Amino acid sequence: ITRKLGLDHIDKRMESKIYKRDMAYNNWILALTYRLKDSKQFESRLSSAENDFKQMIKTETEKESKRLIEILGFFSAIVAFILASVAISNPFSFEDALMFNISLGIILLIFVLVISLLFSQKDTWKKLIIAICLILLLMLIVYQFAWS
Repeated sequence: ITRKLGLDHIDKRMESKIYKRDMAYNNWILALTYRLKDSKQFESRLSSAENDFKQMIKTETEKESKRLIEILGFFSAIVAFILASVAISNPFSFEDALMFNISLGIILLIFVLVISLLFSQKDTWKKLIIAICLILLLMLIVYQFAWS
């Protein structure tokens, strides 16, 4: 608001008779006009840079939050595997416990891949193919275990 009023004030001064007669006053008014216009242009550029920076920070924050969810899913899968392995070590025979651990490991790998597929845009086809292969391997192990 102040700059707009300043430019209006300068325009009124430029129309006066003093402006037309006095060269020093003329130069001073022109310099002031250019300085106010430069200030306005600088503020618009600064505002644009500020908005770009805010958008970049927002995008980076969203990427990192998705990555954090992936890492959290991976470590929860590790904890689940360790706790389940300890829980089944006593009541089952070695072969049954081994098959159970392998099956649990594959299920948790599928879990990690699904989380990664949901929250990542990179290499989704590779992860999907790996998840399908792991599901097929799990089905083969379950089938083998059921018939033995």
